[in-house]
Amino acid sequence: MSTPSDPAAPETKPRFHSVDALRGVAALAVVLFHLLRNSPQADTLAATFPAPYVTASDYARGGVAVFFVLSGLVITYTVRDLGRRPRDALRYSARRQLRLDPPYWAMMAVVLAIAAAERLVPGLDYRSIGAADVAANAVYVQGFAAATPVLAVAWTLCLEVQFYLVIVLLVLLAGRLPHGDDVTARRRTVRWTAWTLGAASLVLLATGTSTGPWFLGTWWMFCLGATVAWYLVGDVGPATLGVALGVVALAVAVETATGAADPWRTEWFAWTTAALLAVLVATGRLGVRPWGWLIFLGTISYSLYLVHLPSSTP
Repeated sequence: MSTPSDPAAPETKPRFHSVDALRGVAALAVVLFHLLRNSPQADTLAATFPAPYVTASDYARGGVAVFFVLSGLVITYTVRDLGRRPRDALRYSARRQLRLDPPYWAMMAVVLAIAAAERLVPGLDYRSIGAADVAANAVYVQGFAAATPVLAVAWTLCLEVQFYLVIVLLVLLAGRLPHGDDVTARRRTVRWTAWTLGAASLVLLATGTSTGPWFLGTWWMFCLGATVAWYLVGDVGPATLGVALGVVALAVAVETATGAADPWRTEWFAWTTAALLAVLVATGRLGVRPWGWLIFLGTISYSLYLVHLPSSTP
């Protein structure tokens, strides 16, 4: 295989329509879970919907795991040819945050406005959100600062930001090592470092150990998606991807056997998502356009994810 060039910035990625569709389904699943299991209307809705739908809503929380695997694929694919210079990483990070931050901050502003209005109603319970809380939430460190969350769903965004910062840092550090000008060697270093972190993450998973707001506890999901990305670009073969899926399946099985597993099998949603992506890549169908409504869901998935919980809470 020829050695790829070392551009200053990543190439424009093709549109992976299947990923968009899965992202939309995941967002819809999280909305379903919050409506039927975590909203003031939960009891009324649970009594209205058929029992199978209510039961399914418990498992719908697995949509978060789907997001993490998809992020692993997309972010790793995007940064695969990131340049060695710090300004390349800064440029990439700035572009990404310009997509993520404005909608998030806008929704924070809406929630803060509602909270301020609640204080004006005598006898109404309200959340006390201070300036320090707002500042911590704005930069995704509320979990570390023990700050009051402004958006309840933002804990996943805190992990997502850590995911991409870690992978970008790995790319930069690999470029500083001997032979860092060799893109093939640099990619290999990134892979093995990410897999090492993934192995540590799986140990935490199998033993039921929580890492709180830190990324390592859920890194294995991101790393699994990253491995699919490396398979997509030809950096690893199907055997390596199969081993990765097998190791993760074993760790999840151990976790399940020891009783430490999520009772809603969230971990298996992550594994199934990665396996499905692997099949789509192997069959060349990752970019095939699915039904239009799935594409639409994928397009609005981030906005839907941010808006749905505040809008369902009186």
